[in-house]
Amino acid sequence: MYGYDCIARLPPIDTGDAFNNLSGKKARIFKGSIKVINTSYVEVGVHGEEMHPIEELSGSPQTGEFTFPIFSDSQHLPELVIKHKGECSHFHLTSVTTHINLED
Repeated sequence: MYGYDCIARLPPIDTGDAFNNLSGKKARIFKGSIKVINTSYVEVGVHGEEMHPIEELSGSPQTGEFTFPIFSDSQHLPELVIKHKGECSHFHLTSVTTHINLED
């Protein structure tokens, strides 16, 4: 069976002056959620660190929104990474939401 891994890497979000500018502030992603259709075997993490599986997506393909914690102390422009094991099934990602803490 042929397969490949699909990796989505979301860049850090800084809206500039439009929304009180995040420049110079420490931002840490602590939680997120993804919405998927008929998808399984998804891992999440911060770029350059260990990936963690979303437990609800470890078996047969699922559809819905799945929340996950982020195990990272990365605070300098963190990038969320979503990885799908390609040999398992199709990957239909419809949305991503991240929750961050900001510090001066």
